[in-house]
Amino acid sequence: MFSYFYPRIDLGIDLGTANTLIFVKGKGVLLNQPSIVTFDHVQRDIIAVGAESRAMMGKVHPELSTVRPIRDGVIADFDMTSGMLKRFIRMVVGPHKIPRNVVISLPNGVTDVEKRAVCAAIADMDARKVFLLSQPIAAAIGAGLNVKDSAGHMIVDIGGGTTQVAVISNSGIVVGETIKVAGDELTDCVIRYLKAQRRFLVGDRTGEEIKCRAGSVLPVPDIENFLARGRDLTIGKPRAIDLTPEEVRMA
Repeated sequence: MFSYFYPRIDLGIDLGTANTLIFVKGKGVLLNQPSIVTFDHVQRDIIAVGAESRAMMGKVHPELSTVRPIRDGVIADFDMTSGMLKRFIRMVVGPHKIPRNVVISLPNGVTDVEKRAVCAAIADMDARKVFLLSQPIAAAIGAGLNVKDSAGHMIVDIGGGTTQVAVISNSGIVVGETIKVAGDELTDCVIRYLKAQRRFLVGDRTGEEIKCRAGSVLPVPDIENFLARGRDLTIGKPRAIDLTPEEVRMA
């Protein structure tokens, strides 16, 4: 009832498998956090989200679990996703501001049930209006393409859990396909390569860092070697190895 007295702001939310981004009108992107939740099974409550939750991965006791509520571009756990969204929005707007208009980009092909779940999560925060936007359309707008044009534009959006390919014309998706091979799969390829070829074990965070800093599709002259820290499976002790861009590309 007191929402009338609180200032309202407009938000844009990119709900992704790997990361969630929140854009505030007039200020830019104010949040870029991993889409990860840590849940307490005894208290039945979310205790951490985002980067804080990622730091807890592999270090929690049996009463806690760290999960990704969005898998392969699909909302796998509605309650976790809802709780994560609310916490992320509170990080951005604070306790005394209320989102006015919220635009959320969702993977192409989400079901009506998933759409209603996301809308309900935002509506609980007294948002005036909630708009849903397909991620390929959002990517086209962000790239500066005229989505209202009758000419076709092909969009390839490589995310964490899925790669979305769509042809856009007249503000809509003429044909689209979602492939469950994306950034996370590339990270797994790096981890598996190091384990099989170098007998060296690294975690997801290190694997992703190797991919981002030393990976490329084609040879790039200014990419430097990467010093990876992990566990040598031959001797069972921690150590660091030097990885060349050629090795990462081979993986």
